[in-house]
Amino acid sequence: MQLYFRNYNKYFTEYTSQNMDWFAVYHQEEAICNICLEKVRENTYILSNFYTVPHLRGKGIGKSLLKTVLKTYVNRKFILFVDVENVKAIKLYKGLGFYVCDKVGSIESKR
Repeated sequence: MQLYFRNYNKYFTEYTSQNMDWFAVYHQEEAICNICLEKVRENTYILSNFYTVPHLRGKGIGKSLLKTVLKTYVNRKFILFVDVENVKAIKLYKGLGFYVCDKVGSIESKR
């Protein structure tokens, strides 16, 4: 599957492995944006590893990828975790219809 982003000449690919679906946008052989969906229950996915390379943030690439993924996975539920201080990410998710359903405290490893 390929999706070309206007003005960027980037393409979109999908990779599936067991219960995880990976989506990435590439430009000149380099992954510049990606999202992972992990199936945790029937029709329920955890959205994680949503990342855009720093020098291309704010250009709509990540938002376009996420919108494409959401259109592909219609009638499904998504769970995601966002740092409360990541205001830009929270604004993006809320703008796409996500809402805060619970707040979780800090999770740290004691190794």
